[in-house]
Amino acid sequence: MGISSLIGAIDTLQNFPALIREIRPLIVYHICISTVNSFAKLFNSILFEVNVETLVSDFEKTMAMGAAILQEVRNVRQKLEVDTFVIDMYGSDPGGVYGVISTRAPSTTSAPLLRNYNGPWMIETLLISWAAGVESASLQIGTDRVIPLQGPGAGFTGQSVQAAGNVTNPGANTIIASISAASLLAAAPIGTIWSVNWTAELQGTVTAADGNNMNLIMPIGTIRETGEFPGVAGVYPQLPVLLQPASGNNISVSNPNAASGAAAIYAAEITATPQLGAEGGAVLLNPQGLKIQVARDDDITLTVTPARPCYIEAMGTADLRRTDYLQT
Repeated sequence: MGISSLIGAIDTLQNFPALIREIRPLIVYHICISTVNSFAKLFNSILFEVNVETLVSDFEKTMAMGAAILQEVRNVRQKLEVDTFVIDMYGSDPGGVYGVISTRAPSTTSAPLLRNYNGPWMIETLLISWAAGVESASLQIGTDRVIPLQGPGAGFTGQSVQAAGNVTNPGANTIIASISAASLLAAAPIGTIWSVNWTAELQGTVTAADGNNMNLIMPIGTIRETGEFPGVAGVYPQLPVLLQPASGNNISVSNPNAASGAAAIYAAEITATPQLGAEGGAVLLNPQGLKIQVARDDDITLTVTPARPCYIEAMGTADLRRTDYLQT
């Protein structure tokens, strides 16, 4: 190839974009002609070669497919319009090995409260139960919220029942004051453990023989606690005691011996408070529709002391628009 031919080839390459612009209309024209010819052939085949029944059948299939697709779109739209879903977490320590159930990472110190959602979410109901022998129970949410369920600070004791009375110069085994079985049953069911506080009081003219002469009894004739107080006029609170009355049992204060004289007055007060759950119990939190916000990664921990079998179920809702499932 000569020098002049090479220079000509290079000039042609340099002008290639311009050449393309010049022939573009011609290319478009040929594409259009080809498309028209293809449609013409297709039209002819439909008119003269394809059976009408086949065309109708294909049309019906196409419409059915379209209807199915439309229904799927509606289903997707319906799901997208639902913005909440239900959370339900359940954990148990049936053997009372730990006395702790928690959503925190698996450990050797607690039973698992299994969850598949980090949060944030809203607790609407908590069902918690434990076996007999538990002195205190508490629920912790996150790092700063502790809810006492039983024991000091717990708000789940029932309504107290009280009784008071006084008798002048009582004979032996006189009932000074008594809470009836009917009053107990009206406040809590049979089987409830009651914390009983009582006070012995001496009035009038008394002697040393009147000291320690009142007892807490249940039922009649069975001493539950012996009073300790001097034979001097005064008010003497006694140590509290836990009692579990059977059906028909009254809680009473009586004197085992007759008073020392006609001017001796014996008085007593009794206050019984049901310890709901002390014999094993269940607590339902948020029954009125209250809600507890659980932030992302907040742990939920139930602790009972001493360790006893215990159970917890946490139910609520989460916002689909803030989905945060745990990775599996």
